[in-house]
Amino acid sequence: MSRLIARQGWLGVTADPAYGGMGLGHLAKTIIIEELSRVSGAMGAMVQASQLGVAKIVHFGDEEQKRHLPPRVSDGRCLPTIAVTEPDAGGHLLGMASTAERVGDEYVLNGRKVFVGNSTSATCTAWWSAPDRGRAACRRSWSRRPRRASP
Repeated sequence: MSRLIARQGWLGVTADPAYGGMGLGHLAKTIIIEELSRVSGAMGAMVQASQLGVAKIVHFGDEEQKRHLPPRVSDGRCLPTIAVTEPDAGGHLLGMASTAERVGDEYVLNGRKVFVGNSTSATCTAWWSAPDRGRAACRRSWSRRPRRASP
């Protein structure tokens, strides 16, 4: 069901049309989530989690990321999710211990995440690190989902 919803383009509802999205904003996103939730709360939650992943790129991504990811989300090739919750901080953003350290042109992600929604079907993950680590760390923390779960 997640893939069918993704192929409708609804996950890219807030992304700019220049990047393959609908460009319809947060009201349209809310209506989509509400209408899906009338039938399945789980599918409404999936769209919300995916939207949070898309928003990270829309608001903080560089031009290359915006050209790469939103079109793939909007046409259903990529099903995103977010990794926020940590064992010792829960979803409290200021209590996060995860870091994203810049090494050359890439970031090395360190930390543990738990309760990652959509993790069984997502193909890419937006990893949130502690806000006081700097905006740059948040900008480049997309990762491809490994094919098998780590221990």
